[in-house]
Amino acid sequence: AAAALLSITLVPVLIAAVLREGLRGWQIFRSLLYLPHVIGVVLISLLFSIFLADTGPLNAFLTWIGLGAVPWLSHSKVAIHTLGGLLGVWWEIGFGSIYFLAAMSTIDPDLYDAANIDGAGWWRTLFSVTIPSVMFAIQFWLVKSFITVFARMWGGIFLLTKGGPGYSTTTLEYGIYVKGFGDYRMGYASSWAVVLFGFCAIIAIAQIYLIRRKQI
Repeated sequence: AAAALLSITLVPVLIAAVLREGLRGWQIFRSLLYLPHVIGVVLISLLFSIFLADTGPLNAFLTWIGLGAVPWLSHSKVAIHTLGGLLGVWWEIGFGSIYFLAAMSTIDPDLYDAANIDGAGWWRTLFSVTIPSVMFAIQFWLVKSFITVFARMWGGIFLLTKGGPGYSTTTLEYGIYVKGFGDYRMGYASSWAVVLFGFCAIIAIAQIYLIRRKQI
């Protein structure tokens, strides 16, 4: 989960920083990046359940070029990273890029001018000017991403792996569904729901604290 949260945050920040530089045709890139979010998780999951199958097109191509098939969804250690990359990073990358691009548009241009005068390179400017200036937006995005990872991946998990192999891709959210509507253990599922609510509440309270601290 920690790796997924880092990727969900870092990748959109980097893309937004590149787009902020005025990349030629950046409107087209923005539209392409946002496309997965528009399509929706159900259609994406259905398409990739076929594309990433053991006998699917991707493995057929990898086998054809001599690399061999990869158990994208049938091996526990691979499946969790496949889901994290697909539903965590790729599906959220468009919305996150636009979100951070909007946050970066509020940064005072004088800060970048001062960095250029001091001879700061692109990476130094990113870590010394851009990221500190949008830190509050990053904190909010982390909270949103945490909730996404733990409470908004049911559709993708159900259509791609059904929590498997084993329990490798079972989240609290999916576990609630399995226990409540699969095993008909509503009391057990309710206890899981309370735990999930507690996780989300703690993160939300922490975010409120950060907001109030920033306003002081």
